[in-house]
Amino acid sequence: MKAVLHTIDLVSDWTAKVISWLAVALVVVLVFDVVERYVFGGATIWAYETGVMLGATIYIMGWAYVHRIREHIRVDVFYVHLSPRVQVIIDIVGTLLFLLPLLYVMIDTSIFLYGACLGNWRGIVGDFLVPTSRSLPNHGSGWIVPVCPSNCGALYS
Repeated sequence: MKAVLHTIDLVSDWTAKVISWLAVALVVVLVFDVVERYVFGGATIWAYETGVMLGATIYIMGWAYVHRIREHIRVDVFYVHLSPRVQVIIDIVGTLLFLLPLLYVMIDTSIFLYGACLGNWRGIVGDFLVPTSRSLPNHGSGWIVPVCPSNCGALYS
């Protein structure tokens, strides 16, 4: 069992090192987008979307790594004074109450949007906004932005 956990930790460490280089790619993409927009007067959708996807990847993978090394933010006023057993119980309860439901919502929404992207979905507005009754509120507007695989470009034409 220790060998399996050690392998998982090695993969997590290696993944964190690789993902950290995405920050450089994000800066390059954002600089390109800003120069393209404000110097040459033309914005590109792909640069904006690439920046969003890189930022989200860094955020999610960084979250996983920080959780693995136990450096995530918590209220340490009470936590540091508790016994290690109570700290573990708090970590488990926090994971069950907050992390797992969030992962469920993310996976369920991704599956729904992937299926909608592959289907012949009507109601696409502009380039990427899709109204739906299952949508998550985004600033109270009730719209969501689906993330579709590259072969779904036909939906937008």
